[in-house]
Amino acid sequence: AIISHDMAASYLTDNPTSIALDRCKQHVLTPYLRFVSFIGWLPIFRFGPSNQSLCERAINFCYPLLVIAFIFAAYVIQCLTCFRRDTPYIQIVNGTVHCTDTIISQYIIPDLLHSIAFFYCFYLFRIAGSEHLQTMMERTFLQARPTDFGENSQKKLIKILRFFLYLGIALVFASFLIQLFHLIIRIDRDGGFALLWPPMLNKHDPRIFVLGFFLLVGFVMLDSVYVALVINYASHCQLLIFYIQGLKQKILERTCNLEKAMKEIRDTAFYVEELNDAIAPAVSIILFNFATSSILGLNALISGRHNHFNAVTYADTILSIMLWLALLSIPFIQASRLTSYCRSLKKVGIRIRVRPFVYKNEPREDLDSFLLFTSEIKMRAKLFKVPVISSTVFFILVTVTLVALVLFQLGILSIWFTS
Repeated sequence: AIISHDMAASYLTDNPTSIALDRCKQHVLTPYLRFVSFIGWLPIFRFGPSNQSLCERAINFCYPLLVIAFIFAAYVIQCLTCFRRDTPYIQIVNGTVHCTDTIISQYIIPDLLHSIAFFYCFYLFRIAGSEHLQTMMERTFLQARPTDFGENSQKKLIKILRFFLYLGIALVFASFLIQLFHLIIRIDRDGGFALLWPPMLNKHDPRIFVLGFFLLVGFVMLDSVYVALVINYASHCQLLIFYIQGLKQKILERTCNLEKAMKEIRDTAFYVEELNDAIAPAVSIILFNFATSSILGLNALISGRHNHFNAVTYADTILSIMLWLALLSIPFIQASRLTSYCRSLKKVGIRIRVRPFVYKNEPREDLDSFLLFTSEIKMRAKLFKVPVISSTVFFILVTVTLVALVLFQLGILSIWFTS
């Protein structure tokens, strides 16, 4: 039988999976790709070169250079002014900032790590043409038939992915405001903008506005790189979690035989390993910066009494710490959740072997083979090439909290608000 074009179009239109996938691409993938284009990882005009005008090709070539220029301008200005992103406080001696002892550890190394992550993803997205997120999204929705997930679960997935996207945009905006307050507080407190060399720029000096403009715009680009990586990793983990949920449901309901189930589990392990090899290295690199900024911010907060912090400086420092901790926690939470779901998929073999139910007519040898296969296959989300397990993350969090509480109770650490 020959199916007309109108009948095929009607089928695609009425297919709930196709509708959900199109909705996800429209509300999640397309805005994310625009966000990635904003930081230069993808061309602004993504048509084929033969369909682009000379102006469009020029923009695609020049725009990434502009992004890189703003990012490196922020690197340089931050070093020359010893501008800290964890607190507006900086020590000033004789009209100049005093940070030469820590300029390598606090500025050069974090900037080097950021630039490595940026150029790695630039190569991954723009040169290698990586489409891991798009491909995983299609796999998940094609597998997520209404009989397996239900329309509500597909809507839930779209809502979660949109939440990650909006959260990322909100974090970039929040970081911009925090750095703006850093700049204003520092200039107001010091009566100008101190550099590594004298004299200090007077608060009415127009050069301050030029430095501030390039610094803040550079930070927007810099933070957008951070957020794009965090969103990509969190969304990829969420897609894999839903994919595993659907596969687990199919196995338990026996909508696929054991041979096909083993093939799909092996494919899932490959998808997890693909995430560990492609995106996780760049995320691991920027996690160093999130962790160091959080620790430096906490140290500045604890030392606030000795450095005569006022309420505004305390508040700005606390907001900065919360921002870096949020960026630090999202990848670890998603990675630990993905590992938990991978482990639950491995336990399906035990569940089927002990209580076969729908598999009661299967030969015992096939059930034993499936149990052996699921027990030996390795599926774990990794950061820093180390498996991320929820129990380990929780143990580290409890230990750090307990140690901090004891140090506060002993008076070794203290926070005091001064007027």
